[in-house]
Amino acid sequence: MSEIEQIPELVTWLMSTERQAAVVLVSVARSTATPLVQVGRLMSELDGVAEVVVIATQEAGSVLRSQFGPARHLYGGAARVIPSRRFIGLLPRLHLPFGPADSARVTDAIVADVRRLGGGVMGTVPAPEPAPSGR
Repeated sequence: MSEIEQIPELVTWLMSTERQAAVVLVSVARSTATPLVQVGRLMSELDGVAEVVVIATQEAGSVLRSQFGPARHLYGGAARVIPSRRFIGLLPRLHLPFGPADSARVTDAIVADVRRLGGGVMGTVPAPEPAPSGR
């Protein structure tokens, strides 16, 4: 099955009340044909808390945008966190890297979005430990 043929199933899953984890949707940049965010890092840091889905072709991205409203601006390397249905009213903003040099900043912002949402009901991404107070 091609990626385009899988989009209706993806949309159904994204809209499902059964889905408990946040999803990070990542598009690829036309100029590089690769994601501009650090997908490996997202998968590692958000493991067990959010699913990371890369929309690998422009054609599949176009079909997704036409079928799933929150993805309507997801192209050109942009990424967006889709909350679990429990937090769907708290849709974080779209993140668009300005190029490969912007990758770390946008990846940080996506991880922060998932943390703010508590990762859905599967669990939470732990906040960084505070620095010792010196006492």
